[in-house]
Amino acid sequence: MKYQSERLALRKVREVYRGRVNDIDVCEDRDTGVCFTVLTVKDHAAVRELLEVFERGRDGTEGCAAMFARGQDFCVAFESVRERFLWDFYMGESISASVRDEICRNLILACMASRLPYPLLYLTLAQQQIHLNRDGSVSLSCAVDLEDMDRSCTESQCASECALIVRQLLEDAGGSRTVGYRLLQRKLLRQGYQSFRELYTDLRLSAPKPARGGIRAFFRELFYKNQWRIFRFLLTGSAVLALLVLIMIVSSLIWGDIPLFRLFFNTFQKIGTESLVK
Repeated sequence: MKYQSERLALRKVREVYRGRVNDIDVCEDRDTGVCFTVLTVKDHAAVRELLEVFERGRDGTEGCAAMFARGQDFCVAFESVRERFLWDFYMGESISASVRDEICRNLILACMASRLPYPLLYLTLAQQQIHLNRDGSVSLSCAVDLEDMDRSCTESQCASECALIVRQLLEDAGGSRTVGYRLLQRKLLRQGYQSFRELYTDLRLSAPKPARGGIRAFFRELFYKNQWRIFRFLLTGSAVLALLVLIMIVSSLIWGDIPLFRLFFNTFQKIGTESLVK
């Protein structure tokens, strides 16, 4: 399947979702190889609402990569992000408090930096289109079902939804007794949050001070931040060792011994065809 806009020539790579209002596909640009998430909107009323949402959005149509018609359908393309769903890779109690708080802050910063209109950003948060990158940063994907889109959604609703996710992250990390968690709980029960800046400020000010002298916590945090480097190192080392074992097995089958061992054992017992052992 192909999609064509004024500047993009897309071919379908993977089907993500089929719904009553819209479909979702991951497509690749044939010229650049860049992947895009394409929402194909089939409902005409939803198309009008979506166009109104973009017109009233923070950056207008700049919040997406392209808009174009395809037959009777309307398509919106967003740049794809690497799929590493937050709840699949968040390690909860096994990470330190500083790493946990950093992930929560990065989620809020990703929302603040997003150019999506608030109704789409709310769907992104509510439908868990949140991805945790290996360096601890957070990316947001707009692979969402538009059926429940509320075009009147504001920053306050988005910030409160983000606060609910942060609260869940703190609970899963065993931090439900922290000052930050209690502050989130009180505000969510009263009136919620009015802006992402307010949420970010509360989380930063209530973050626990780093403990001193915790050597175990230090190494655990160091391991978490470098786990992929350690994994690649161990994988490379295992591959090298496996190759050496294979070489030794083949050498033993061909020559009856392992020539490499001659460098360390009985090095001068035989020179050429002459044996030095009487």
